[in-house]
Amino acid sequence: MKNIFKYTLLALGGLLLTNCYDSDEIEVIKFDDSFTPAPPTEKKRDTPLINLLDDFVFFKKDVVTIPVDKDNLATNNVISGEVFTNRKMSENFEYQLELDQDWISSNPDLQAIPNGAFTISGQTLNKDERNGTFKIQLNAEVAKELGGTYYLPLKLVSKNDNLNILKGYESGVFKLVFKKSYPIPEGNNVEGKKGYYFDGLGNNIPRTDLSFNSNYAPDHLFKLNDGNQQGANWWADTDDNTTYLDVKFPINTIKAIKLYTKSYWQNAVGSVKIEVSNDNGNTWKEQGIANFGQYSTVSTIVFTQPIDINAVRISNFTRGGSSNFININEVEVFKIPSEE
Repeated sequence: MKNIFKYTLLALGGLLLTNCYDSDEIEVIKFDDSFTPAPPTEKKRDTPLINLLDDFVFFKKDVVTIPVDKDNLATNNVISGEVFTNRKMSENFEYQLELDQDWISSNPDLQAIPNGAFTISGQTLNKDERNGTFKIQLNAEVAKELGGTYYLPLKLVSKNDNLNILKGYESGVFKLVFKKSYPIPEGNNVEGKKGYYFDGLGNNIPRTDLSFNSNYAPDHLFKLNDGNQQGANWWADTDDNTTYLDVKFPINTIKAIKLYTKSYWQNAVGSVKIEVSNDNGNTWKEQGIANFGQYSTVSTIVFTQPIDINAVRISNFTRGGSSNFININEVEVFKIPSEE
């Protein structure tokens, strides 16, 4: 009888042990620092917690920079702004945008745009759509007297109890840069300079903002903005007059372009034809021929009149040394100093 009882207890113990480990609900009641991964820790959130079933509208934190062509305010005086939502709107909403006086008071060193210089319209959010755009229309008569940089800080105000403003993201700041425009002239707008020419070139565009395209040796274009003026090079055959090199960058007022050739004078560039574009290369306007003479290891293309462009096409390469092949090790693009 004792043996039967003993075996019964052992069987029950094994059954209980098996049931403990077969459970699908395992509860961790304590973390140990030796475990990997480490236990979760509390972190600061970028945005406050919100009820995702509610409708929220907000600005992003970034300051939006908008260039304003003060020479063409009669036809180019409307600016688009954007507000953001957490989801598709459950109904049509109207909201209001006001000057953020708190922002103006907190930034006394930054110049706010005068009240009468603008009007705002289009402050609606449509049902079943995310985000919304509004219009800032500049008063041409007032704005034409402005120069430099002005700030337009706007604050969201709800006009409907069902539309919530995301706390901490009520304000959007628009940085309006009023500048003179530099249209593209009809040719005869370039000259070539030989050697390390620096006179009035302005500021160079960061090399990481430059991109290149060519119908010749395209696998070597990355060398043109690697930061090494004496390093590896892209090349072209001057006997092939169909070769072109496109240089693209964010739209700026451009004054000059420098072509660096490694100090092997036999591969120098003699002259090039220059075309420019303000629509990223969809259309081109010829600006003339830049001549550098013989043995120019640094060749500078100078625009007589600075121009607002985002692409340059360099073609019709001629040799400035003894070789039919020209080398270009690095390209730099210079913009005129900002009018801010």
